[in-house]
Amino acid sequence: MNRIVNNLGVLEVLGIGLIKISFKARDSTTYESEVIYQIGIGTPMIQNILEIFKIEIIRKDSGNSIIPIDDLSVFVNFFRDKDKELEKLILIYLYPKESQLDYSQLYLHSKSIIKYCCQENSLEKIKIGIKNSIEIPSVDGIIGIFIIDTAGCPLFTKIMGKRTDIIDGEVQIGGFISALFSFSQFVIGKETGGKLKEINFGNQLFYTITKKNIIFAFLVEKLTPLIKRYMYLMADEFLEEYNQDLENFNGDVTRFYKFEHNINRYFSI
Repeated sequence: MNRIVNNLGVLEVLGIGLIKISFKARDSTTYESEVIYQIGIGTPMIQNILEIFKIEIIRKDSGNSIIPIDDLSVFVNFFRDKDKELEKLILIYLYPKESQLDYSQLYLHSKSIIKYCCQENSLEKIKIGIKNSIEIPSVDGIIGIFIIDTAGCPLFTKIMGKRTDIIDGEVQIGGFISALFSFSQFVIGKETGGKLKEINFGNQLFYTITKKNIIFAFLVEKLTPLIKRYMYLMADEFLEEYNQDLENFNGDVTRFYKFEHNINRYFSI
């Protein structure tokens, strides 16, 4: 299970995704995709990258490439398993443009993962193997994370342990954020599509993301590009993971507690 690590060591990246695509026939030009493992890279970005490489993925049995996206670099490696003619595996790596990573490191790491995937049938073991073979940066500077619905009901909260003042006021903070959101909608106007993004408290900042009537509020000491990127990843992961729970929400928030695992992958709180 640790052969990837043993062979190549741990690779430091901003994100990685393993995707399986399935064709209906050998020469088919349409396929269905399934994300097997992802960390540090959101589903929307994965879909955009697949779209960029769509023609190449369809026409070739294997291939790899490096492309720039904003201030990041993306390495893609895909192949067709000779034992599964209608399936291809795609590996996507995300890393800073100024990173010291080179093509050979990425290629050898992806080749090792692909070989491991061909030999291992357990998806859980594949996920663990990939997880142990990469490392993404964890950031600090986050004082608290509040996930609430637009009515002010706290769904999930994680607060820095030493900030007991905030912990004691969790419910009031949720109501405060919800009230500000409603007020901003009144001031900005719903028809404009604008949303409240920041609440500045001088030495601290509340940064908010609103999607599908869920408010994600992050109390930070300083907003950096990586923290901001992780914030949007958190919002997307929460909505994907709990889509059905949110649609059928009955007031039970205990189902959201396990989201702390996702938070701990990105933030040191």
